[in-house]
Amino acid sequence: MTFRPAAMLNHPLMSGLMYATAVPLVMLWRRPFWLRSLFSVLFALCVFASGARISTIMAAVAFAPAFLTALVMERQKTTVGQTWMATQGVMIFGMIPAIISFAISSGFFDRISNGLVDKSAMTRVWQYGMLQYLTPHQIMFGASTTTASDWSTRLFQTPSIENSFVLGVFTYGMPLTIFYLTMVILVVCIFAMRGSMIVKIASAVFLAAALSNNTFGAKNPAVFYMLMMSGASIVGSRRTLFAVRRNFSSAGRKIVPVSNRPLPGRDATSQNAS
Repeated sequence: MTFRPAAMLNHPLMSGLMYATAVPLVMLWRRPFWLRSLFSVLFALCVFASGARISTIMAAVAFAPAFLTALVMERQKTTVGQTWMATQGVMIFGMIPAIISFAISSGFFDRISNGLVDKSAMTRVWQYGMLQYLTPHQIMFGASTTTASDWSTRLFQTPSIENSFVLGVFTYGMPLTIFYLTMVILVVCIFAMRGSMIVKIASAVFLAAALSNNTFGAKNPAVFYMLMMSGASIVGSRRTLFAVRRNFSSAGRKIVPVSNRPLPGRDATSQNAS
């Protein structure tokens, strides 16, 4: 048996999901680049310790593009040279052996040694079959989480429902579950499209990991966490845009308000006279 810490959350899968999402998002922190990179690596180690397979794979895939994107952004806003960039890159990627050693000692590779498709993963697919035993009233308005846990124990010898859709149907009913999942995915996608490249990477990690377990079906702070972090990034991007506009205006380029611009077909003299 391997110990899987859940931190201050209710399940290791939730811990792995939130740490995996933080791996790219922490690169937007307004702190020195080396400190952001250090925390990103620390969060990656926390994902390994949680034992969440999908979250760990997504965090590992997202780390390199998030790091390179942040490195390019750092290069554009400062006067650092190629030597600095090479030093930072060697320092961060030099930590990869330490990360692999930690993953081996944490027992993560023991969990994926049998592949990603094991009994735990297949149970999440088999649990869809529980929906055929619900009555029309239960499908519309839900049954209860206790009923879902009892049925899963009898059918699959596990009381945990790690399928978001099935857990949502038993808790809220199918119509409300479909509406809820659609709205959450839509809002996260909107935040991703309006945010920077790092926000897009973090949103992809979040959705891929969350849809692989019961994140959207259970009561947890993951959705609020993602919306808060994405919203903060969008606010930061808009502040940067406003600062660029102020600098552009103060450089001597006068921005004419829309109300003072000449109308089509009329010159400025005739408009002012009118």
